[in-house]
Amino acid sequence: MSAQRSVLEAPANFGDVLRYWRGVRRKSQLDLASAEILVAALGSTRTVEVLTSLELLSRVGRADLVPTLVLNHPEPSVVLAALRVLAPVRRPDTEAMLPRLLRHPAPEVRAAVAEC
Repeated sequence: MSAQRSVLEAPANFGDVLRYWRGVRRKSQLDLASAEILVAALGSTRTVEVLTSLELLSRVGRADLVPTLVLNHPEPSVVLAALRVLAPVRRPDTEAMLPRLLRHPAPEVRAAVAEC
């Protein structure tokens, strides 16, 4: 796929989005189909899909699309990645979640929250 994807080449699934965005190293405009797939993947049971979606949304400057509910993910690595994406944005919904995360069972999550 080229950097200029047409409407006819819209991604159909997470794999298509990953293949297309893998080479993007700078902020770029995220098309609606890719955004929808990446946001949907944040609810995946596959940790790698959630982490990859967080990374890609952050890379293209669309942390605003990440719902704070991802901070409830059972995997500490996902919570840490979500904090790295969401904390700099200083959204009120994220700020409201921080006190609860200070009681998270994983010490690395509690430490990361304390630094926010």
